Amino acid sequence: MVEAPKEILKPIKVGESSSLKVGQQCLAIGNPFGFDHTLTVGVISGLNRDIFSKTGVTIGGGIQTDAAINPGN
Repeated sequence: MVEAPKEILKPIKVGESSSLKVGQQCLAIGNPFGFDHTLTVGVISGLNRDIFSKTGVTIGGGIQTDAAINPGN
């Protein structure tokens, strides 16, 4: 953990998914397998992907990346 005075911390700007382009760099921040504060880097490889669940539900508008995503990310 990095400790820093709150006076010097600046929030990140969150972008709009509508402005994404295939080939752009992306980041995934999470807690994969219980490892806190994990960051992985990848490239956006597809937009508006449909994901079909085992129950037959379709989740639309997915963003595909080659970043290493594991349970907890």
